[in-house]
Amino acid sequence: MNNKVVFLTGGNRGIGRATAILLAEHGYRVVIAARDSTALEAVTREIQSRQGRCIAVNMDLTDPASIKQAIQVAIRHFDRIDVLINNAGILYYGPIANTPPESWQKVIATNLSAPFLCIQEVLPVMQAQGHGHIINITSHAGLYAFPNLGAYSASKFGLIGLSQSLGRELHNTGIKVSYVCPGAVNTEMLDAFPDEVVEPMQRDRPEQVAQCIYNTINYNNTRRRLPRILEKIIRRILPRHNQSQIEVWHSWVNSIFLFVFIPIQTLLITDLVLL
Repeated sequence: MNNKVVFLTGGNRGIGRATAILLAEHGYRVVIAARDSTALEAVTREIQSRQGRCIAVNMDLTDPASIKQAIQVAIRHFDRIDVLINNAGILYYGPIANTPPESWQKVIATNLSAPFLCIQEVLPVMQAQGHGHIINITSHAGLYAFPNLGAYSASKFGLIGLSQSLGRELHNTGIKVSYVCPGAVNTEMLDAFPDEVVEPMQRDRPEQVAQCIYNTINYNNTRRRLPRILEKIIRRILPRHNQSQIEVWHSWVNSIFLFVFIPIQTLLITDLVLL
């Protein structure tokens, strides 16, 4: 039986719900955190009805004290956290000129500051264990800037920078850092977009992203690098019809090339995961 403990933010719906269910099916002990108690309890009951192990904790991502309390509840319950998945996020759609300051602050607080605080809270536990895996769910909007997504793109670009910096700080500590960049996903977040923007989007299902997250947790670090590089080149060249848009980065890969291949490291840090 897999006894690893996963702390997952935004586990009440969308990508978070699909990920919680999938991980519980594979034996992980899952802690789901969000503000919506009713939705959290529904996901918990669904997982437990399938003989999965899951607990729910209330957490307000805009409140540092709430974040600390929720993670401490998980640690007291399971006495460990093996994987942190910073998944929760919000989106504001509109031109930068018209973005209310309070909307900007809420997006940054939820999408960037909250993952930072969660990381700070779990790091001492992972360092004491001598291992751990931090996975930040970012977005294509953190790789390429899109109009009318100023606050969201800024938060996701920032989360990618935080992930890369953290990954380099934790090199050789036994704690891995990854980030997953989905494109458009069929979740409630798309409701913020006008219909004419959403319609032409190639969209993934939450279950596809969940499978990518599961694969990221279980990625075999011992694989030889050259075949993976060749595989990546082939995937970039081949047409991407009917293929997932999800991209993922692993700190252990990037660290190998950090000081030797700086001019070409941007070609090597992203592994495209096709589901």
